Amino acid sequence: MVGILVTGGAPAPLPTLLSPLLQGQAAAARALLKFGLVPEFHPDGYHPIHRACWRGGAKFADTVLAFLEAGVPADLPTQQPSSGAGQGKAVAGRTPMQIAAQSGSAKDMEPTLKVLRRALKKSKGAKGKEPHAQQQSGSEESREL
Repeated sequence: MVGILVTGGAPAPLPTLLSPLLQGQAAAARALLKFGLVPEFHPDGYHPIHRACWRGGAKFADTVLAFLEAGVPADLPTQQPSSGAGQGKAVAGRTPMQIAAQSGSAKDMEPTLKVLRRALKKSKGAKGKEPHAQQQSGSEESREL
């Protein structure tokens, strides 16, 4: 299926149906990105990097890292969901760090939070300014941005 999607040579958007499947699937994410597929927002307002921030553990942190290595911004905000998105819609403006900080225990989420902190620090250093993340009250990690 991947070969069919990229045979024209131009990068293709990551099909919406594949987006949820990449949650915690770093190898699949890297393989699809290697073929030039571009992650896109789902109609519910979430990007694949946000989905990877929902759960803790090393495999989810590695998936977040795969998207960051492909150029997805560490402070990418969720979008306003489309009108027919159904249940589980995103709240527009939440960053991967905010989602990870509010998704599980600190111990479970630490690998993902560590990856995101490193990426945000690197981004801040490269740009010479703060990332465009919007702060929300809540967890310590949310306020850290």
